[in-house]
Amino acid sequence: MYKFISYIGSKVKLFDFLEEIIFSKFDKNDKEITFYDLFAGTNAVNNYVFKTTNWNIVTNDFSNYSYILSHYLEFQKFSFNHKQKLKEKLIFLDKLPLIKGDIYNEFSIGGIPKSIDKNIYKTIFYNQPYNSRMFFSSIVGMKIDTIKEGIKTLYLNKEITKTEQYILLIFLLYYVNNNSNTTSIFGAYLKSTKKIEKETLFLNSKIMILFEKDYKKNNLISHLKMDTEKLSNKFYNELNININKNIIYLDPPYSTRSYESNYHILDYIVDFNFNPLKDIKYNSKTAQFNNRCYNSFAKKGDTLKSLENIIYNSLLISNHIFISYNSEGLIKEEQINNLYIKLKKKYIHLKLYTYTKDYKKFKAAKSNMKKESEEYNRLLNKKDKNNNEKELLKKLKNKLNNNKEDNKTLKEIIWYFRNEG
Repeated sequence: MYKFISYIGSKVKLFDFLEEIIFSKFDKNDKEITFYDLFAGTNAVNNYVFKTTNWNIVTNDFSNYSYILSHYLEFQKFSFNHKQKLKEKLIFLDKLPLIKGDIYNEFSIGGIPKSIDKNIYKTIFYNQPYNSRMFFSSIVGMKIDTIKEGIKTLYLNKEITKTEQYILLIFLLYYVNNNSNTTSIFGAYLKSTKKIEKETLFLNSKIMILFEKDYKKNNLISHLKMDTEKLSNKFYNELNININKNIIYLDPPYSTRSYESNYHILDYIVDFNFNPLKDIKYNSKTAQFNNRCYNSFAKKGDTLKSLENIIYNSLLISNHIFISYNSEGLIKEEQINNLYIKLKKKYIHLKLYTYTKDYKKFKAAKSNMKKESEEYNRLLNKKDKNNNEKELLKKLKNKLNNNKEDNKTLKEIIWYFRNEG
């Protein structure tokens, strides 16, 4: 399993393409290579790298749910016996009696949200059958509260480690993803309950089989939770590393509708200090953050500047940089090409190559659900009925000479972005 939640921009369908053009070009048994994924998202690419190489992995994303998901890499390193003990904890959690907590009350059918003024319930929820948010059914909301509280108790009683706590939360997120009353994006919920009439089991066969696999691998993993630009600014302190052994992969957001607005519910669920009155914007129908972190990649005027800064900083520690980007995004292909021209002035041997791959667009829900979500078109930036997208690989390769200073510069940069067919 490469991912536990549905995600905009997921690269799972493009693994063959990434393998052919990128990963196959490096020695997969070289334990000195470090793969940096600086916008990790679901960590699907990291999971692929873990399973197919012996490289070290640095995973980073400023979203808490992504940081949690990155620890599935650690779970895969567990011994068979270790996994069996953790499976027993999951079975224990699944049998706990249901409780009503903040997830039930704030996000579930029948809940009584503290973050909305009771006097305006009928005004806010006028176009739906319940005076409550409808992200989850009542049963699912209670199940999430129960499992979450159980995980918290296990950790406080020192029955599980912090890493094991994160891994148990990953399986909870998988349950959440399979049982949400949404288009797979949590920026809005559906106004009917057709999608959630039948609850998916917390412990289904796909989950249980993961405990039987023993990879016997020991890749070194570093888990970071930082703003990528701030992280890249620290690269100035890492000039003594072997830049020929580092691979940097950048897959930044490309829409003004930020990921934290689309997946905020997941952050609430994995936060044991979640406080509805403090964390949720008061009277927000979709429960958006009260205090959102600044994200330059959701700001049209700041995105290009941030990406350029990250690239230049990355050149200090790596000769191999991969960048994934969507042509519908805030940065246009012409701007990316102009950035290449700027690099060309400094690195005169820089050359540009392009590869393409057709694939189907991300779908947030089945077609019969589209009309039920008034947010659907806006969240996906859908402009036409074309279900195909084109992945363009722009590869910039620099021919190095024998000058030592030049050898610290760019060897190759690979740009990824998608273009509507």
